[in-house]
Amino acid sequence: MRLLVASLLSLGALRPAHAVIAPCGTTIDLAVASVSMPTDLAFRPVAPPAAVTDSTPADLFAGGMTFGDFVGRMGGRKDEWLKRNDWGRIPDEAAQRLRAIATPLRILVVAEEGCSDSMNSIPYLVRLVALAPDIQLRVVNSSTGRSIMEAHRTPDGRAATPTVVVLDAKGTTVACWIERPATLRQWMKTPKDSLPSDQRFGGRLAWYEHDKGASAMAEWVPMLEAAAAGRTSCPD
Repeated sequence: MRLLVASLLSLGALRPAHAVIAPCGTTIDLAVASVSMPTDLAFRPVAPPAAVTDSTPADLFAGGMTFGDFVGRMGGRKDEWLKRNDWGRIPDEAAQRLRAIATPLRILVVAEEGCSDSMNSIPYLVRLVALAPDIQLRVVNSSTGRSIMEAHRTPDGRAATPTVVVLDAKGTTVACWIERPATLRQWMKTPKDSLPSDQRFGGRLAWYEHDKGASAMAEWVPMLEAAAAGRTSCPD
């Protein structure tokens, strides 16, 4: 990759730039001038921008967007997000358990329109929490929510979208959910030399299409129940 970038720089195809945040939260150290790249490719991470330190999770929630406002500002992938929102089928047992939660909770979601993991998870979360009148949800983008992403990283140490944190009535973070369901995360650990990158990417999207939010909902329901009961939980 470094040799490719150096060659393109010498030809003027790329220009150096400050680090930017790719749609799924990966930090990259180049800007593309005349070469376009898929937004879900993995790049070598560099030092991220300084985290926002003067906004608490409760502050970010207060300034966040409703899901409707978030979708309303979207561009080319809006229809894909709405399609997944329509797909959301809540199992009867999960619906009953959500309706039984009477403790006020606030969910802060850090997401990006162009992030496939965000698009294939968050619409289902929205459908789920709509069943619980005492649970509110707000969305911020990865620039605004950088401090949340930095505080709650993936198991392999990345700041990524989506990052979901649950706040209690005092604004304390009592639960979190990061990037993708555990079942898919385990599949993504397939050694890179045994599966071509295009198959890994295509396989991830096919998994999401088949799962339709079921695996994530199976994790979110007990997470929210635990948060309502005052038990703090975040993945290691």
